[in-house]
Amino acid sequence: MSSQENGPSRSRNKRDANIFAIFSQDSDSEDDLDIPHVSESSGSSSDSSDEEDRPRSRTSNQERVDKFGWSKIEPESDRVRADPNFLARKSVANIPDDCEKPIDFFSLFFTLQLMNNLLTETNRYARQFLDMEPTRQWIADHPNSRYASWPPEGITMTQLRQYLGLLLNMGLNPKKTIKDFWSTRPSQSQPFFSSVMSINLFYLIHRMLHCNNSETEIARGNPGFDPWAKVRVVLDTVNSSSKTHYTPSQNVSIDESMIGMKNGCAYIQYMPNKRHARFGIQLYGGKDFDIHHDEGQAFAVVKSLMEKSRLLNKGYKLYTDNFYTKPKLAEFLEEKKTLLTGTVRANSKGLPEGVSAQLQVGQTQFWRKGQMVVAAFRQKKSSRKPVLVLSTAHNAEITEKTVRGKVQKKPAAIFDYNSFMGGVDVSDKQIYHYASERSTRRYWKKIFQNLLDISILNSWIIFKMSLGNSLKRDKFLISVIECLCEPEPAVARPMAVQVAAPAPLALHELVRLPDRKEKDCFVCSDRTTHKNSSAGRKRSRFWCPVCKVGCHERCEKNLIHVTNQGLQKRKRILHDADN
Repeated sequence: MSSQENGPSRSRNKRDANIFAIFSQDSDSEDDLDIPHVSESSGSSSDSSDEEDRPRSRTSNQERVDKFGWSKIEPESDRVRADPNFLARKSVANIPDDCEKPIDFFSLFFTLQLMNNLLTETNRYARQFLDMEPTRQWIADHPNSRYASWPPEGITMTQLRQYLGLLLNMGLNPKKTIKDFWSTRPSQSQPFFSSVMSINLFYLIHRMLHCNNSETEIARGNPGFDPWAKVRVVLDTVNSSSKTHYTPSQNVSIDESMIGMKNGCAYIQYMPNKRHARFGIQLYGGKDFDIHHDEGQAFAVVKSLMEKSRLLNKGYKLYTDNFYTKPKLAEFLEEKKTLLTGTVRANSKGLPEGVSAQLQVGQTQFWRKGQMVVAAFRQKKSSRKPVLVLSTAHNAEITEKTVRGKVQKKPAAIFDYNSFMGGVDVSDKQIYHYASERSTRRYWKKIFQNLLDISILNSWIIFKMSLGNSLKRDKFLISVIECLCEPEPAVARPMAVQVAAPAPLALHELVRLPDRKEKDCFVCSDRTTHKNSSAGRKRSRFWCPVCKVGCHERCEKNLIHVTNQGLQKRKRILHDADN
């Protein structure tokens, strides 16, 4: 990946922002920012801190310093800032040499260790559930219940992989309910599902699926309680794999991702601006589990994410919405050689005086404080309040761009914000198209299914970047599904040599033939002397099933029982009647 002066295209940037968690290797060198201070009166550099602190009178162009240290400026008088050097690096890293197929890249996120954990905890929970007295009583009262068909030794790794494959395939071929995928109606049938797994086994795995040991889980209200304990191992594995195998481009964004659901759960939130899911979970456990900081929760969240992703001190450009953007955050990131651009609320602490004043349509105003620039812009008449943008990555500059055939004139910070801020929303949209999520009353299973979809999306992105392959996402997903749904390989077993041994005489006995059938008596019937007539033929309604010959009851004493002798072309073996 190479550094770009004007930033990558909108589609490329949003694709880079899709990764759930991002990682960057620590650099060997860091370029310090060497930017002169701006004088309030002329905009030229000044080394005198005394003049900065001394109050100034209002001048003709109204350039003055307010009580928060902001000075109103004009675009023509603003200087050109020097951005910190962005340390260019490859976008993918630590990809094993044997990663060639889509299933190999998916396994980077759903690792073998994670799959073994899912298998262990699913079988453990199944044993715990089936050993409960209410479950035992239910099975006793309902012998045909699917609970009674749970494998005694638990499911196998192959069956768990097949379950995940079918779950992903449901996102490619959506239907209203799970049982519809096993429909036998000719117009609705999808034979692939029934050929991989029975519906009863799928329902059982879907019911018993677990990621942690419920017996050791800390209850709410006790020290050490984790609201996401049920999916913690999956969440940590996907985050860790994303940071290990992917490094983002220079422009990154932070935003909330919504997992749509309306369950009766304490973590459900409502966000009207999320088109795909207005009700859902954002992995926010409540104020008791917030990341605390003196500057507030928004400051703490951004600081924590950037530190854990190791993106500080590397020249990244961060874009945030008005929930996170604050002057204090911009100053902190500036010290860490990270630039911030984002919309800001008019009531945020430390903004310039008069920033929310009424503007004419198309009018723009700028304020500067050190490296921070605030732009107020009113685009259309229906927007009564101006849009406020705070940036440490832009000057007080107004640019023109052609958008949908129309020439628009806006501050440069707003154009870049519109280009680079929507990464999380684009990721949610891409996941929504092939979402494997199924209706469930258990909120954590929705989170698990969402993490499964994120893993598929991330592995597809890394697959394309690593191999330079242009494989479509649906084709990539189909390849992963087919590999996951492969049957368990048959174990070759040597064929045992069957040696026929004479049956004991006790097994040889005459029985009546069914349906009034008859056979030639093996003792007294003889066609050799009367080949052209039936004179020597003697029929009997009894036979020996082991010898495969017919015999009269009166002739049995003269018959030597030999297994299958009636099928062999050899001389009859009879007792001497005189003996």
